[in-house]
Amino acid sequence: MVYNNFIWSDLSQPDGESKRSTVEATDQAVLDARAQHSDSTIAEMYDPDNDLLFPDLTSAHRSLDAAVESAYGVNLDGDEQRIVEHLCTLPLPPENKARINPHP
Repeated sequence: MVYNNFIWSDLSQPDGESKRSTVEATDQAVLDARAQHSDSTIAEMYDPDNDLLFPDLTSAHRSLDAAVESAYGVNLDGDEQRIVEHLCTLPLPPENKARINPHP
């Protein structure tokens, strides 16, 4: 799942920008870990049977998952189904509702 397709949590909160910065930094760590394995394909790196071959990438993704969950104020232990269910229940901001239904 890609976190940046979903609505960000309320960045007007005092720690909002800090949480966003943490997510962006951990996202970069995932990209950096991938770059360390440029001789491998994305399919190889993300094959669950190969987790032991790419511990840095697995660790970077766990950190990113935790940062995203923290930004959204949940602790779902990286359970992708529960994360998707939660993200799909978030209300759309007014500017996005207008794009979906321009003629209410």
